[in-house]
Amino acid sequence: MSFNNVGKVDKVVLACCALHNFFRRNSTNYLSSHSTEHKNISDHNLEEGDWRAELHRLYSLQNRRTYYNSTAKNIRQAFTDYYNNAGKVPFQESMIK
Repeated sequence: MSFNNVGKVDKVVLACCALHNFFRRNSTNYLSSHSTEHKNISDHNLEEGDWRAELHRLYSLQNRRTYYNSTAKNIRQAFTDYYNNAGKVPFQESMIK
């Protein structure tokens, strides 16, 4: 699947939200009782959900810079060129520290 058209991003995000909500309402095994945060009644502490373990695994992928291709590099360069020229806003230089 290609996301070259930025206009499609809103539709993809809305579709993901709709699917998530559909599964939450209609599937008993979509989320377990430990998937989300919940408050422990006995000691009133917040217990983290299982999704956080998945999140930590995703963070570890961020440090791997070997998994990119020339298309991604070209897209990043196109954004850089645009926002440093035609798409430049007056305040952007003052935001860089």
